Amino acid sequence: MGAIRKKVKATFEGTDTLTRAGVCDMAKANVEAGSFGSSAPWCGTSGHTTDWEAIYTELDRLATCRSSTTTSSTTTSTQLVTPTVTITAGSGISEGTAAGFTLTANPAPAAALTVAVTVAQSGDYAAAGAVGSKTVTIPTGGTATYSVATVDDSTDEADGSISFTLNTGTGYTVGSTATATVVVTDNDVPEITVTAGSGVSEGTAAVFTLTANPAPAAPLTVAVTVAQSGDYAATGATGSKTVTIPTSATATYSVATVDDSSDEANGSVSVTVNSGTGYTVGSTATATVAVSDDDLATVTTPSFSIDDLTVKEEAGMVAFTIKLSPPSTRMTGVYVQAKAGSATS
Repeated sequence: MGAIRKKVKATFEGTDTLTRAGVCDMAKANVEAGSFGSSAPWCGTSGHTTDWEAIYTELDRLATCRSSTTTSSTTTSTQLVTPTVTITAGSGISEGTAAGFTLTANPAPAAALTVAVTVAQSGDYAAAGAVGSKTVTIPTGGTATYSVATVDDSTDEADGSISFTLNTGTGYTVGSTATATVVVTDNDVPEITVTAGSGVSEGTAAVFTLTANPAPAAPLTVAVTVAQSGDYAATGATGSKTVTIPTSATATYSVATVDDSSDEANGSVSVTVNSGTGYTVGSTATATVAVSDDDLATVTTPSFSIDDLTVKEEAGMVAFTIKLSPPSTRMTGVYVQAKAGSATS
């Protein structure tokens, strides 16, 4: 039997003039005052036999609303307080790791407390079914953790977040810290490769294709170096350059060449992907386009000459010198014909 039952039984049981309502009023007043007196002038006075068991049940209910401790000099009353629930977020995570939240009830609940919450996201990271209206049970220890699963996909996307919001409910109030957010970082970095187009004749642009895998979530700037073999690239076309790959994942890059009039050996133009921010360099990091010269070599027809020679008629054999201009790298033959001349004195 509770303390209030004992006190009421000792003081009032057997008094038929007390009604249930009167005793309950008395009990409420005495509970609030923290004591019981030996008389009850504030009780009801209608006369009938009192239903004491019903009164005791009502008194037990009232007693749960307030407890009292009486000392020789003071009376201290303690009101049972409705818990206030707040939420805090764990550290930021990479996709594929669960986002953690901690719910705290202050004071700790007397029994397990069910709290209504809403899970939301920015981006597309939460696992299927992880967002929306949920409930969390806070035990009598006063704290509960809640985890939201995220998915480690292969899509390059902007970083996002998971948020957790406390909703109103029964048996608690929502504190000032009602929403918490965990940042989710994307771990998919595009790999960049380059391929070359077909060979070209000088004066036609050499074309290259850069590919990002997976496709970037936003336009991605890639650093490249353009070089050449020979002297075909247009002025300013070689050196360090940048190429922007859109979200469609591919970009073409053209290197202009010059159609000159010089006969020269065939050459080439190459593009090399350099390391940079927001991507990695794939195994196909360099591509080359052949450039063909379209100028014919200038042909010079050689000519022969022979010097005149004057000798005395008794000289016998005479030697003439034949000259080829310009000189040739190959053996060259010429037909000569000797004619009779006349002697001079």
